[in-house]
Amino acid sequence: MPGYDIALESKEVNLFCDAFRRAGSHIPCGVAILAGMDARQRPFGLTVSSTACASFAPPLLSVYIDRCSPNVEQIRRTRRFSVNLLREDQAELASLFATPGIDRFQELRWHVSECGVPVLDGTLGALFCEFTKDIEAGDHQLVLGEVKRLVLRGAGEPLVYWRRAFHKLHLHYPFIESDQKLEEFLRLWETGTLPRSSWTHGAHVAVAAYYAFDQPQEAAFQRTKSGILHFNDCVGTANTEDSGYHETLTRFWAGIVGGFVRVRQFPSRFEAVRDAVRQFGEDRDRHRLYYGFDVVRDRRARREWIEPDREPILR
Repeated sequence: MPGYDIALESKEVNLFCDAFRRAGSHIPCGVAILAGMDARQRPFGLTVSSTACASFAPPLLSVYIDRCSPNVEQIRRTRRFSVNLLREDQAELASLFATPGIDRFQELRWHVSECGVPVLDGTLGALFCEFTKDIEAGDHQLVLGEVKRLVLRGAGEPLVYWRRAFHKLHLHYPFIESDQKLEEFLRLWETGTLPRSSWTHGAHVAVAAYYAFDQPQEAAFQRTKSGILHFNDCVGTANTEDSGYHETLTRFWAGIVGGFVRVRQFPSRFEAVRDAVRQFGEDRDRHRLYYGFDVVRDRRARREWIEPDREPILR
């Protein structure tokens, strides 16, 4: 594919702007539907691919909207809006809300939330925002909203916008491609010959599910623990107060994954591991909802089990 190199100082300013627009399309973005109610209590909405967490404390969400869009003024007036996160199979919905001059809510499944804004059914979730301010940013308006409530439905993967088209994420877990590959993965891990770079969070979930399938909770945890300690020794990862094996996180995930596997009573070990990885393979920060302190870096938590100090809010 041919490339190009162009500077802003070029006499062809329009060409540079077009090249920048093209360059911007190389940045993958999540896709969402921003929705609100106008002054007549009629729903409005638009597709956005520029949503970002601007701040965590306070919780601020940012989104860029074309300055010519009437939705900017509607958001200023109503001061509330929802951001509905789209699943990978909702590209048609994204296209619908990007099409001008049509009733975008007709025949859709949606409802008005307790916050008084539209919520689309069947999405990954929604964040409910109170308008804070907007800032002029060239031909766009940067809109900031404080998140007052959020709902995450915990299933599915996001729709991604890249190179001016909608795409699905490609999550690659070679160890759940077949039963044979799972057994080979576990053999390499148990013998300490698995490449260090292959020991990911998803791999950890796979091991926990593998043992949980046919072993009691404590026995499965001990197998996982001894395996991690041995693997770390083999690949040169020091098990110290600041690195390597983590007692609290290992027991935490053994409980989460083990509970998932045992409740569902999978007909085969492979199916148990496959579904556990699909459910938890990218869920690296779940512990933040259970612990009110930095459990990852806490030395005592690394040495010994510490009970969660928060009530779990996940369903």
